[in-house]
Amino acid sequence: MKKLFISIVCCLFAAFGFAGCYTGGPIQTTPNITAKGDLKTGLGIVSNISNSSSPEDGQDGKGTAVFTAAAVLVDETGKILSCDLDVLETSVNFSAQGKITSDLSVPFYTKDELGLEYNMKGQSAIQKEWNEQAAAFCRFAVGKTVSQLSDVSLNESGKPLDEDLSAGCTITVTDFIKAVALAVENASPRGADAGDVVSLGISATPSSSKDAMDGKDGSVDISTTFIATSINSEGAFTSAYIDSIDATIGFNDMGEITTDLSAPLVSKYDLKEQYNMKDASPIGKEWYEQADAFANFMADRTMDDLSSAVTDGYATDADLVSSCTINAYAFLDAAAKAAANVSK
Repeated sequence: MKKLFISIVCCLFAAFGFAGCYTGGPIQTTPNITAKGDLKTGLGIVSNISNSSSPEDGQDGKGTAVFTAAAVLVDETGKILSCDLDVLETSVNFSAQGKITSDLSVPFYTKDELGLEYNMKGQSAIQKEWNEQAAAFCRFAVGKTVSQLSDVSLNESGKPLDEDLSAGCTITVTDFIKAVALAVENASPRGADAGDVVSLGISATPSSSKDAMDGKDGSVDISTTFIATSINSEGAFTSAYIDSIDATIGFNDMGEITTDLSAPLVSKYDLKEQYNMKDASPIGKEWYEQADAFANFMADRTMDDLSSAVTDGYATDADLVSSCTINAYAFLDAAAKAAANVSK
């Protein structure tokens, strides 16, 4: 049922695209968030497109983006009180003639969403599926600071040597640690309180991908939205941190990749004013400001409350529409997944 629900939401979301305005590197500013609780909510994302490849030996090329994301709640000392992790591996194929060959209507699933279907358990030395091992890492991280987590002993492949951790997690955790460290670094007071549980939701679509034609490059365009939420015992959101990354891999009409695959991906939240949406916004708000407004609106509301505040992808609630006019389908999809994750 969980995957069916996600598939339905993804199909709805695929009908809506997001125009990117990438112009440069990150600028740091204070989030526009109203905080009620004492805890800090953080989101960290490690991403790359380096596994993308041009067609060769009669095989299609592929545009691939991999995201490792962590959501955390931390106290004033930086100690991790709650942690959630997931990995999304996305790939879209294209031919040597620069034509997209993948079905763009097929939704992406994270490793956690795949559960037993990820099929790692049989090859695992401890007979644990990927999601079970990620959960074990999160349990290990709770109660520690980033410094303590970074000091954990790993082998040359990034797999745990620490006995407590390796009892439940034997997979490579290098990017796990990086994502958690970024989440703690980014954490800010957003309303979470003692007793809340953090949950991560990831929504992705390749629907804007296009063929190379008329002398113009084609591209694999993977738009991914991440949300770190805290949820209380009554099932209401208490805080949220929203971010999004548009991963674009260009290719010409001979299927040759034209994008620098070593270039870092910069999220919309980190781009701040350099995302360059403000002038085109009817309310004069940049993307990160509108994402923060939606996150702020989530406080003390359930998933049903959020769904009733948005119609056809756009805010209709008077309080929300005054501060968030961008398409919110991805926000809703990621929030729904976070809500489902906390009860799994």
